[in-house]
Amino acid sequence: MAFQDCRELTSIRIPDGVTDISDSIFRFCSSLENVILPEGINEIGVNTFCRCSSLTTVNIPSSVKVIGAYAFSECGSLTQLNIPKGVEGIGAFAFDGCKELQINYEGTTSEWDAIKKDDKWKGGLNIAIECTDTAH
Repeated sequence: MAFQDCRELTSIRIPDGVTDISDSIFRFCSSLENVILPEGINEIGVNTFCRCSSLTTVNIPSSVKVIGAYAFSECGSLTQLNIPKGVEGIGAFAFDGCKELQINYEGTTSEWDAIKKDDKWKGGLNIAIECTDTAH
């Protein structure tokens, strides 16, 4: 949990070659605004960006297969997120508290529906989903 609760961190670029991001590694980094993840990351773990209230920009590389529980919970400044077609699972409350979030999914509606999503992945919010073929 190297960066957890690091309130001065505003931007980070994870270097190429990194494949795993530890659970909760950026949790409570309330000033973090921008994150660049390299191709090769397999999973955005549990609580990875939880309560990063200033987070506005995250690129999710096409290599990501799982977005863990509470991964972006309480990221209230996150209004748009592109989710690649290769994502296979989204955990509970992954986007809880992201009240203005719109997800742009890089696949079709039927592919979005096939993703294994926890029943509470949205945390009870009405999150807009745009797929390549239509709004969901």
